[in-house]
Amino acid sequence: DNYLNNFKFQLSGYEKELDCNIYLNQFSNKNSTFLDTLHFSLNSNKGNLQYDLNWFYNDSLLYNGSISGEYVFQKDYNELRFSKSKFYLANKLWNITEQSVIRAKNNNFTLNNFSIESANERIDISGFYDKNLKIYFDFFNFDINLLNYFRKPDASKFVGRLDGSIWYSSVSKPFGGYFKIKDFTMNNVLLGEMILNAQSDFSRSSLFLNADIKPYDTHKTLNLNGSISLEKNDIDFI
Repeated sequence: DNYLNNFKFQLSGYEKELDCNIYLNQFSNKNSTFLDTLHFSLNSNKGNLQYDLNWFYNDSLLYNGSISGEYVFQKDYNELRFSKSKFYLANKLWNITEQSVIRAKNNNFTLNNFSIESANERIDISGFYDKNLKIYFDFFNFDINLLNYFRKPDASKFVGRLDGSIWYSSVSKPFGGYFKIKDFTMNNVLLGEMILNAQSDFSRSSLFLNADIKPYDTHKTLNLNGSISLEKNDIDFI
């Protein structure tokens, strides 16, 4: 069972003015605390809405962040804008660029120029939802060491810098990705440069992988072909 130590909700309004505040403290279960503090505020400003979301976890930077900005009402569509928004992911600080915008109309939305950055790393996110979801992730100089934070302690450790794209669609077309990883290292062993192509089948039951690893000290290329069952978590490599 999950527990919430303290919850506070404030709402006030006058004519076209609106102020809303939500406070949460000590969200936990009997074994651990998930979040120490969360605060969400929403305030009207000249017909638009200013928002601010902050969350804090005392024991780790992994769950700290602050997202703020403005929800702007317009004739053709509304815009969710971002300002001074940042969060920690795997002990690394990421910023949502102020050019990032989410546009909404009725039950549809579009991601425009949406990017998150950390030092010289960047992830661009684009796509839309219109009864179906299509979304694309473009990675630039992404440090794959971040993935190790979400793997089991005894799992293989990966290091390298990744450039590439992931695409996903909620309709029948497959999803997949294409990546180029510089200085690809596994368990402290430098293997070389990896080019990885991943593509699902049309039923999305399996993900097929094709990888070429080019060691820096030889002209030979190591080729790996395999598949991952998305239903049974089975992995098979040739």
